[in-house]
Amino acid sequence: MIKHLRIFTVFFLLCILGNSIFSEEFRHYANEELYANQPLVLLVESEISSDYEIKCFYKFNSFDEYSTQDLVNIAPRNFEAKLDVPENAQAIEYFFWIYKNNTFIGALPLEDHLELPYSVIRKSEGIQYFSVLSPSLEKDIQPMKEMNIVLKNNYPKNITFKSAYFNEDEPLAILTESSVLTTLKTTFPLRRGKNSLTLIGELRDGAEYKQQIVVMVQKESLREKIDIHGNTTLSHLIYSSDKEGASAYEDFEMKYSGKIDIMSPKYRADIYGLYDNRESEFTQPFSRAKLSFGPKSRKWSVDIGDSMKSYSPLTLNGARVRGVVSTVDFLKLFNARSSLSLTRIQGDTKKTISVSSGNVTVGTYKQELTGYQLKYSGMKLKTSLQYFHILDDENSLSSENAGVTDPVENHLLSMLFMLRPTPLSKISTEIAGSAYYSNTRSPTVNIDELDLPDNAKEFIDEYLPIKTSLTAGYASKTSIQMPFFSRNHIFKSHFDYSQPSYKNIVNSGLEADKKELAFGLTQKLLNKKLILSSQIKTKTNNVLETSSETTKTNSYRINSMYQTKKFGAFNISSFITKRNEDVTTGNVDLDNQLNYYLIGLSGVPIETNYGMVYLNINYSLSEYVDYINSTNGNSQRGIGISVSSRYKKYKVNTGINSSISNSEISGETRYFTLYTGGSRYLLEKTFNVGSVIKITYERNSSDANKANKSKFINSWNATYNRKKGRFFKARKVVGNIQFIKSTDSINKDDDTSNFFEILTTFKLINRF
Repeated sequence: MIKHLRIFTVFFLLCILGNSIFSEEFRHYANEELYANQPLVLLVESEISSDYEIKCFYKFNSFDEYSTQDLVNIAPRNFEAKLDVPENAQAIEYFFWIYKNNTFIGALPLEDHLELPYSVIRKSEGIQYFSVLSPSLEKDIQPMKEMNIVLKNNYPKNITFKSAYFNEDEPLAILTESSVLTTLKTTFPLRRGKNSLTLIGELRDGAEYKQQIVVMVQKESLREKIDIHGNTTLSHLIYSSDKEGASAYEDFEMKYSGKIDIMSPKYRADIYGLYDNRESEFTQPFSRAKLSFGPKSRKWSVDIGDSMKSYSPLTLNGARVRGVVSTVDFLKLFNARSSLSLTRIQGDTKKTISVSSGNVTVGTYKQELTGYQLKYSGMKLKTSLQYFHILDDENSLSSENAGVTDPVENHLLSMLFMLRPTPLSKISTEIAGSAYYSNTRSPTVNIDELDLPDNAKEFIDEYLPIKTSLTAGYASKTSIQMPFFSRNHIFKSHFDYSQPSYKNIVNSGLEADKKELAFGLTQKLLNKKLILSSQIKTKTNNVLETSSETTKTNSYRINSMYQTKKFGAFNISSFITKRNEDVTTGNVDLDNQLNYYLIGLSGVPIETNYGMVYLNINYSLSEYVDYINSTNGNSQRGIGISVSSRYKKYKVNTGINSSISNSEISGETRYFTLYTGGSRYLLEKTFNVGSVIKITYERNSSDANKANKSKFINSWNATYNRKKGRFFKARKVVGNIQFIKSTDSINKDDDTSNFFEILTTFKLINRF
């Protein structure tokens, strides 16, 4: 075992060192001449073999707009692109952008690739047989939908005019024609900037002659260059039911949202708004509004309104803050590829809700947040330092309106480090500390008698006073991902640790008092047809051993899927979780285990006279075992079968699910579900209408838990798509109505299980 561990350690260090000394250098030798109707082959060589992506930006005849093409990795260190050269090509300009792990790392040529790209010139020469008399090409012409061009044949005895086109694919119509003068008419509006006019003639010996003339059209003004696009969504919900008790829906819900993106040559602005009618003075805000603006280079930015940014997993991670977020990137100010940004955020995370308002029994103070983040982001390394201060405004509620709620305060400080040595490797870790006051009105402890420097005492008194309600703790998250001998074997591991005293009041998803360690391996075998994934995870609480009870949970997961061409995909999954709780006396008062197994086939193709039918079959088995009290145990087994098919404009799917659950307490319970649905396209696939019917049954014949319940669900939906409308680029209308009938044959007077409800939704989406 020790020998294998040493071998693995040496291999891991060699991988890291090999990637750290890796040098990203590329070579390209430009071709000497351009030939019409022959592909131009471009080669790029790298000094080492790695996962790079190379894009070629090229343009013929000095056009303003570049085209792009991805280079193909033809050998471990060689990349190739073949460009089709049009007949009228006189020259080509091109350069390369090189990416690694979706990150831009450099360009070829190395020096000023935009102003001095590679160039290849066609060396054929000839006289100009044609000239343009009208319009005048000495200055840029005005943009217009249609334009007449008067063409002169300078050598009518030697050549005959045949045809003409703009920009390779925009033919010109011939209005009048003579041996000397020809009048042409455009069939497409000319693009702004440079346009290439190609004239085709036949020489006296029958040879074809082509001549190119550059036609300049006035470019867009600053006002015309501003790009404005966005979307609006109008959602409505109507709910009707005779069901007693609380419901998940309001009788009428309405959500209106809109987003506008404004782009100018140098600046950008984003506007977002959301109105939700569920918001009231008794709830926290549902509606949102935000304005973001700054330069396109991202040198600085300002967000005003509701932001939901993620700074780190252990601090502010997606919580709503209504205020101002400002960011400045010091390295981007000098046009560096790396980033060193400082962000400041200030705003409110909660609004005031008084006990006297409505049926509110617990008051909520207005909560304010101030935070800073210093973040460095490079090609492989990302690191950040963030600090957040969250404070309840004591003056926002009186003691009568606050009820039993006390104002709280929270300080959060964390350091995040992330390294990507290779595209498939990642190492990240974050360490965070918190200081939490459960009641900011608590008395302050006198620290004068402590042996501390005066500067430290002044800092503590002003920013972090020692109060009787103060608790402090820390947490950490570490994850590792790396290829295990090849890119088809990926090893993952994570370790999470948090003390019970670590508090984060703006991140409710964090679990305190936890220590969790997990290892996982994902493998792609048999030319990626077989995928195997496994994970082992252990989780415990009572990390400081301050409690007499410690709960430990171990889980094991294995998933496998084999993809075939003729028989669909075959998959097997298993999941085992074992949980126990030990007390200091050595006795065990919690010891149970959950076992789950699944085997199935999906996407099995069956050929019929009406097209392909796809079959899905799965069988599952779960068992819960309580080693302390066997009567709490239960088992469940189930089977599901479904088929789906498409025929012309129709789509149909149907299926059944059946399961049986057994336990000593509730006896045997049978569940059965039958569903079927279909849809059809109308009006050349702009309109789709469909319906789904679902029937469920629940049966239990035991005396203690007798049950005979059923539910019938029928939904109808319609979707209408339209493009290129008068005011919008695209429009989508979605409507749905759902009928639900629930029946309990044993408890017929129970309104919670005997009810009828209708749920209607209507959504209108516009894109402009």
